[in-house]
Amino acid sequence: MVNGTSETDTVVIDGWGDVTVEQASIVGGSGADLIRTTVSDVFFDRAGLLFGQSMVMSVDGGPNLIYGDRLVIVDDGTDDLVLYRKGGTDDRGTVTVGPGNAEPFEHVFVGIERLDIVDENGTRLNQGVGEDARLVVFKPDPFELNDDRFTATVLGANETVTIDPTIDPGGLADPFGTGQDIPGDEDWYRIEAVATGTLDLQVFFEEISTLSSGRPGLPDNGNLDIFVYDIDGDLVAPRAVAPVFGGNDGTGDNPELNVDGDSFAEDERIRIPIVAGQTYFLRVAGVGRAINNYSVTIVNTAAPTPFDLEVQDFIVHTSVTAVTSATQFTAGALAGAPATGELIGKVLAFTSGVLQGQRSTVTAFNPATGDITVAPGFTAVPAIGDQFLIQSVDTGRSNTDDVLRDNTPTIVFRLDDGFFLQDSPGNSSSSTPPDEIIPIPFRPGPAQPTEPGYAIAIFDEGATLPAPGNAGDNEVQEPLGFATQIEPGLYTFTTPVLNDGTHFLTARVQMIDPSNTDGDTAQPGLQPMTGWGARSAALEIGVDTAAPSAWFGRLNAADTTQGLDAASDSGAVGLRETFSDRITNDVTPTFYGRAEANTVVRVYLETNGTAGLQSLGPDRDLFLGLTVTSPLDGNDQFPGGEWRFTTTVDLNNPTLGLPRDGLRTLYVTAEDLAGNVTPDAAADSL
Repeated sequence: MVNGTSETDTVVIDGWGDVTVEQASIVGGSGADLIRTTVSDVFFDRAGLLFGQSMVMSVDGGPNLIYGDRLVIVDDGTDDLVLYRKGGTDDRGTVTVGPGNAEPFEHVFVGIERLDIVDENGTRLNQGVGEDARLVVFKPDPFELNDDRFTATVLGANETVTIDPTIDPGGLADPFGTGQDIPGDEDWYRIEAVATGTLDLQVFFEEISTLSSGRPGLPDNGNLDIFVYDIDGDLVAPRAVAPVFGGNDGTGDNPELNVDGDSFAEDERIRIPIVAGQTYFLRVAGVGRAINNYSVTIVNTAAPTPFDLEVQDFIVHTSVTAVTSATQFTAGALAGAPATGELIGKVLAFTSGVLQGQRSTVTAFNPATGDITVAPGFTAVPAIGDQFLIQSVDTGRSNTDDVLRDNTPTIVFRLDDGFFLQDSPGNSSSSTPPDEIIPIPFRPGPAQPTEPGYAIAIFDEGATLPAPGNAGDNEVQEPLGFATQIEPGLYTFTTPVLNDGTHFLTARVQMIDPSNTDGDTAQPGLQPMTGWGARSAALEIGVDTAAPSAWFGRLNAADTTQGLDAASDSGAVGLRETFSDRITNDVTPTFYGRAEANTVVRVYLETNGTAGLQSLGPDRDLFLGLTVTSPLDGNDQFPGGEWRFTTTVDLNNPTLGLPRDGLRTLYVTAEDLAGNVTPDAAADSL
């Protein structure tokens, strides 16, 4: 239709493929114009021609005062790939029918408010999926030129970034015949980490190979690769060694996932441990001559925080399976598989058999065989089947009060590490993450790990310092060491020697990134950066290795006049001094004294004829019983608590080898909350 009159123009070609018309223009008038162009296969399929014949169709919708102009482009006959490059404004752009054909058919348009691309039946393209898709849309790339690290587009510091640029044009091999190749487009982006944790870079695109019609798809299928660099320009990922942290075209640590059902495993992804404040570069490039549109999603996720710190409070309950002697025997299966160091120095107490109620201290333990050695002290050899327990790291009368005499305690804690070890969504699902599953590996201690991944450090932030010579002598921000993993989600750490006093133990995830930021580009990865996640809630523990003292009477251990209760110290009427002479006719007397508050006080009777107390062993002195020092809410800060004890043992009982009347010697010891016991040699006597 030319000036309102229908007209047909003929494009003439000769046998050698020469075209008399290279461009045709269509100019619309004012108002809402409807324009249709049809790309016939005659332009591509003429027999005997060396090349396909084509031309440029230039369409100008003209001025529009009220309604929009509409352009309909018809891909007639054999299905072609159609590439729509949008212009800088919505009413302009280019449409290339068959960009991979010998000579594509080009449309250039301006002033068009609505564009439709259909086949000969009027059906919009891309009605199929995967390789049946025939329309690709390239939006204008607002970030060009960003083809290298120095012109990289700055995306800044954000938790999530999403953009949708293009790789276009592709590279050309010596197009001028001078030996000079022209590089294809590639895009660089500069990213600053806002949180210490992980940086997840996801690039989504659709590969299109030869169509089912036989017509070409995108050059090199439109395949794209991605790479991550550090501030120095050193390659961070994909790495040449495991963990790769995401590889291109199935070269990662895990297989690529195909989530759209076609023959390609499209999309690429890199996921790395990162440190807040560090700069990283993402590079997107076509493979070979590839061009394609793509979208980028960048997610910076903070590291999880450890929680539920506690002193290892597992009490071993087991039984004897083999006996060597009174000090050496073998235990059954030890639930929880305690480490050797966790049992050494702990109290072992029998709960059944001939040794029921007797206690000793573990001096050696072989976790492989279950062989246990204890200090001498049992009165007999245990029998197979006799049951016993071994106290936890949280020593003393309670395994949950966090007061202990173990000055190298083992703690356990939890971490929601599925996000690291199993990728999103943090479980064993193998189809959820885009492209591939990329775990972030755990790096165990106790020394500072150096390989990229995550570690967990333990800090002592109490006013009481660790013992001299141990990590963190003077700096609460210096870690005591790094944890090991019991199983996914559960971690453990044994501290160096801690001084007596209160300690506040905390845990923090440390991220170790794979970059090299030491400025030495000759040795990539030499100095990996590290950073900390959020700090856990503090676990307050009290370390107490000092044995408490106890004595008879209210004055001190040197006093020899007190300790026997007045109601038990009998005497002659009228002779006042006889009521405080520690001579009594009460064979079950009451005694009193002083000791550290809230300690367990034990009273013994001399029976073995050996001077001084022997509380353990086959020839031990007679244990009369125990009581608790008041006040019951105190500790070593209140050393002058009071205790009172009435023996239920007849001190004239001949069956115990006691003569009728005579001198009786008694001893007293104390055991504090941490489980420290007054040594026999330091026991006060009455």
